[in-house]
Amino acid sequence: MNIPLFLEKQTKNIQELEIKSRLAWWNLAVTGDKIYTSELQDAEKALKKLYSNPEDYKWLQDHLGKGDLLQNRQLQLLLYRYAENLIEPDLLAKMVDLETEIETIYTNFRPSVKDKLLSNNELKDILLNSINIKEREEAWFASKKIGEEVSQKILELVHLRNQTAKKAGFSNYYQMRLYNQEIEEKELFDLLDELEQTTKERWDTFIEDFTVSIKDKYKLDSNDLYPWFVSDPFFQEAPKTNYSLDPFYKDKDIVDISRNYYAFINLPVDDILHRSDLFERKGKNQHAFCTSIDQELDIRILCNIRDNEYWMSTQLHELGHAVYDKYIDPNLPYLLRIPAHISVTESIAMLFGRLGKNSDFINAFANVESSDLQTIKSQIDKQLGISLLIFTRWVMVMVHFEKALYENPHQDLNKLWWDLVEKFQSLKRPIHRNAPDWASKLHIACAPVYYQNYLLGEMMASQLIHSFKEEKQEGKNWFSNKALGEWLKAKVFKDGAKYPWQELIKRATNHKLSSNYFIKDLI
Repeated sequence: MNIPLFLEKQTKNIQELEIKSRLAWWNLAVTGDKIYTSELQDAEKALKKLYSNPEDYKWLQDHLGKGDLLQNRQLQLLLYRYAENLIEPDLLAKMVDLETEIETIYTNFRPSVKDKLLSNNELKDILLNSINIKEREEAWFASKKIGEEVSQKILELVHLRNQTAKKAGFSNYYQMRLYNQEIEEKELFDLLDELEQTTKERWDTFIEDFTVSIKDKYKLDSNDLYPWFVSDPFFQEAPKTNYSLDPFYKDKDIVDISRNYYAFINLPVDDILHRSDLFERKGKNQHAFCTSIDQELDIRILCNIRDNEYWMSTQLHELGHAVYDKYIDPNLPYLLRIPAHISVTESIAMLFGRLGKNSDFINAFANVESSDLQTIKSQIDKQLGISLLIFTRWVMVMVHFEKALYENPHQDLNKLWWDLVEKFQSLKRPIHRNAPDWASKLHIACAPVYYQNYLLGEMMASQLIHSFKEEKQEGKNWFSNKALGEWLKAKVFKDGAKYPWQELIKRATNHKLSSNYFIKDLI
């Protein structure tokens, strides 16, 4: 079979199954109804069965490099997909069943505090606002209960994933996933080491100041910074300060602000919002995501919006993913009508998501008077750097943990998790704590070996902003330059997955990816 015929046949089958899978996943997320679990399982099993064909895998290996640019890129991306599914059909089916079962458990989980089931938003409200130490502690422990429900299932999944990797010639699943994401493992961990060292002084100063503020706020005798003293269950976000941005979004229409902003930069999102599910309710997935159902027109986001800074930033973030999907060249082959890389779509989402914390954005698009912002503007603008600093440390925990998890899933993972949290986040391990707190993070089960892409995305976001400002001779209000939308369409969106991500970033910014711009934003 020649290359065009093979790609035509494969694309037809893949497209049909992917649309079924994404619709089932969407319906499960918005309802929590287990009927969609079985639909999702059926579609995913069919996809994995397609990708598990060893004859097709051998054909792809033999023909890679023998087509034109677009054909070769499609063949390479297919090879990555096949490599992750080269095990026996019964094991593949078991993997799908486990993944969807775990996803359903996460979707339906509600932590219980004082015999009341809480939504994620309600739990975060406690960690953000409560001054009752006992209540904060109960909320934090309640958020970790999900780990006890899913940890053994995740470990079973880890063993199956490692079997897949070994079948494809890799030592473990972590190694395979990085290879398939076109990320060099040594370069990634060298980057993490560089960021740890470069930001150490800044981190130590922040932690010292934060610990003093916590000690004063709660009238504590010790300097022990336990995890229930931060503002979210994982310490991945900046803690609440006296300079909270939430009052500026109180009673504001978060959806309208996002709609008006994207329209202003010529990236209208009305069609996306019309198909989306934006507000919390019982049974609905409590997180946020974007999905392109057909890799063409049917693009949706899921949120659980409240009128605060977190959901303003999240709404802008998810719509960043969505506009990327929307403006990929529709004439590209189906298999290339996706973002260049996970980290590149994250870079666009983060570029826009940062604006929720930007005082000039709040002034211009949330219609807050500059006089109301002026007295705390300098403190607000510092918060972005603090947010990036905290998030970078959290990524270090996740990336180091996942690498160790797949290299040796038999080790004491509960201890490892807290060793890493203490090392990178400076949080104190709860006394006598020995529980699978690592399993309370959804990504470890449902988006494996993904987290490094958030950090790469933040680096790309800083580099893209710098490049746009330099090219357009813009300053701090770069985000309100109407040319931004067209610039992103031309530089990033239109090419889809036509080029490897490193090449795309170099084409867009005239430089290979560097940590320099990100470190400046962070410090």
